[in-house]
Parts: sequence; C-alpha cells; structure tokens
Amino acid sequence: MMKPTLKSAQAQIDKTVAERMKTMRDNEVKAKEDRAALLANARKRPMLVESYNTGTYRSNNLAKAQTLKKFVGVMKDAGMSDKDIAKHHLTLGDKEALEEDKFVEMQKKRYGK
Repeated sequence: MMKPTLKSAQAQIDKTVAERMKTMRDNEVKAKEDRAALLANARKRPMLVESYNTGTYRSNNLAKAQTLKKFVGVMKDAGMSDKDIAKHHLTLGDKEALEEDKFVEMQKKRYGK
C-alpha cells in the first residue's frame, strides 16, 4: 500500500472542504426559502386581536377602549388636559385598555392591516 503524500492529503482535504461548503450554501438557501414561506403564511393569518372578536375578554376590552377614546375626546374638546383626565376620570384598568388599543393600532399600521 502506498503512503499518502502531502499533495494527495491536501487534495483530499480540499475536496472535503469544497463538499461541506457546497452543503452549507445549499442549506442556507433552503433555510431562506423556508423562512420566506413561514413569513408568507404568518401574514395570511389574522392578527390576534381580530381573531378574538367573538365576545371574548380581549374584544370586550377593545370595545371599552374605543368607548374610552371617545370619552377622552369629549373631555379634551371641553378643555381638559390629558393629565387631568387621567388623574381624575380614568381608573388603572381604563388606562391599560387605552394603552392596549394604542398598541393594536400601532400593530395594524406596522403590518398594513
């Protein structure tokens, strides 16, 4: 049996490296395609808030938040400041409902819904 030479050993290493690099590139392309497919499927789904509009706790909170927004609008039109409205007329739960509504509106703008 022949002893492997330095050139033949280097050629074997180069071949192995080339194969593994090709495999890595193929895996990277496949991962990008899979990610794009997952994102496309995720965009097709309704937002969490929209899927809960069947009388659940979350949708009831959003209805309350919309009513509170109208109330705050009326108070602002009457000349009250945001600070006074929050301090004297809104409970902690009301403030949380308004914050959740703001978040939902930002998400809708962000994702184009």
